[in-house]
Amino acid sequence: MNDPTGDNLVRWTRQVEKLKLQRSKLRPDTDATRRELTESLLSACDSLLQELGGAEMAANGLRARITTETDVWNHLFSALPIPCVVTNRHGNILQANKAAGSFLNVSSTHLPDRQLLLFTENRVAFSNILQCLPAHEDRFRITLMFRPKERRRSQVDVTVVPLSAERDDAWLWFLNPIQEVHDSVPPSGLPGSGHEEKQRSSPQKA
Repeated sequence: MNDPTGDNLVRWTRQVEKLKLQRSKLRPDTDATRRELTESLLSACDSLLQELGGAEMAANGLRARITTETDVWNHLFSALPIPCVVTNRHGNILQANKAAGSFLNVSSTHLPDRQLLLFTENRVAFSNILQCLPAHEDRFRITLMFRPKERRRSQVDVTVVPLSAERDDAWLWFLNPIQEVHDSVPPSGLPGSGHEEKQRSSPQKA
């Protein structure tokens, strides 16, 4: 893809060098040459101002588009009926929807910057999942035991997908609680137990 900004930069660099060369050849007694050089400078400045104005309009359009798309994403993310969080590659929560705040018993506005690991039962297993995620281009699915704040443990069907195809540093976690369990029930669904599943085409049937 061509870079208009880069092309303009090269063109204007050449134009400036050309004007510098004309200036170096200018003699004090050549009024006509001086006038010609002045006109060239004024013309170049006028063209530059026009291009800068066009670039500013394009930049403003892109900013408006980004703002709109961000607002749409935030609305849809917040409205999802199941708990969802976005984390970085280290498991730090970047964003959480209202359902996630309700499930983890922490306001969704207070979840960012916390580690999702702190809400899990088996932290070693969770750390292993973080190490495995970069190798999964589509999705990763597993059953994990979560311990929401001041609530009973819950067995959760977890599906993790990259936040976008262009990013490998952010992950979207869908946390679907299956059932609350009593402390006498041992946790299941840990890596190596046979419950983890990588899916690339269709979601797991209920």
